[in-house]
Parts: sequence; C-alpha cells; structure tokens
Amino acid sequence: MISTDMKEYMKIFGAFIMAVISLIIIWVTLKSLMIVIIALGIFFLFLKAKKWLSKNNSNNWKLFYKKFEGFDLDNFRLVKDEYRSDSEDEDKIE
Repeated sequence: MISTDMKEYMKIFGAFIMAVISLIIIWVTLKSLMIVIIALGIFFLFLKAKKWLSKNNSNNWKLFYKKFEGFDLDNFRLVKDEYRSDSEDEDKIE
C-alpha cells in the first residue's frame, strides 16, 4: 500500500506537472499571438505605405527612395537634381 507521505508527494508532483503543462500552453499561445500581432503590424505598415505612395503626387516615389535607400550620396544627388529649378544651384552645391 501507498503511505500517506507518498500520497502527499504524488499530489505535489501532479501539481508541478500541471503547472509545467500550463506554462507550456501559455508560452505557445503567447508565441503564436506575438506572430499574429507582428504580421498585422507589417500588413498595416504596407497598407499605409501603399496609400501614401498611391497619391497623385509623383514626388512621393522620390521621397520614398530617398528615405529608405540608405545614405548613398550619388543617389541622393540624383534625387536632389530632379528638384532643382535652374542650373545655378548645381554650381553652388559642388
């Protein structure tokens, strides 16, 4: 027969196993919830970028590339050249 001490240990061990299983379930749920939140954030970011870029203003594409292409000075100069109104500005910058 099982002694009373052994029954107490079995209760404690059972509670420990249930706690571990509960923590695993919570961790998996939070992990999948975090993936869903990140995916929704990326989706809404693309929607906002699409809305911003689909306006009739053609300068939006130039601003978009200027902002996200990095700090390449040649490309930055190409973007700046398109905004210049006359050729005197080119002599002032260089």
